[in-house]
Amino acid sequence: MTRSVYVTGIDRRDDRQVVELGVMELLTRQVDRVGVFRYSREENTEAGDMPRQIDEEVKEDRWHRLMRLQREISRRKNQRWVGRVVPLLGCGEDETGRRYGRTAAQAPEIDGVVYFQGAPLDPGELAPVRIVSANDYDLVARRAAAGDDHVGVDTPGIRP
Repeated sequence: MTRSVYVTGIDRRDDRQVVELGVMELLTRQVDRVGVFRYSREENTEAGDMPRQIDEEVKEDRWHRLMRLQREISRRKNQRWVGRVVPLLGCGEDETGRRYGRTAAQAPEIDGVVYFQGAPLDPGELAPVRIVSANDYDLVARRAAAGDDHVGVDTPGIRP
């Protein structure tokens, strides 16, 4: 599992150089989880006092370009989880009432989640689930069938 963070709008190099650098790193490393943040000026900091601050439109454009690429990488990596059986910790319901949980590879409030179909997991319950579908950032699972000979075989955090 690899993670990286990018901050757009602090680097005063040519816009093309900055975006190409980020794109090349994403393409080369195929990072599993990426955070891309727009730089915001903070008072009484060295960066906040730098002359020639980057325009908000440039920060936004850089953010969108990097996030588009990472979304494609994330979707492709999530597809590799489909069919696997993994332990899932029940977390509760999201704001729309959908029940979800997390694998050991999913950080709370940062990463995607695993929504489940069928019999839900109670918050705090740990149970094997089979990943049945994937999208850009989230997975969908159902409880693994009793006697499923794949239960416990896959280890979260290990790339599928």
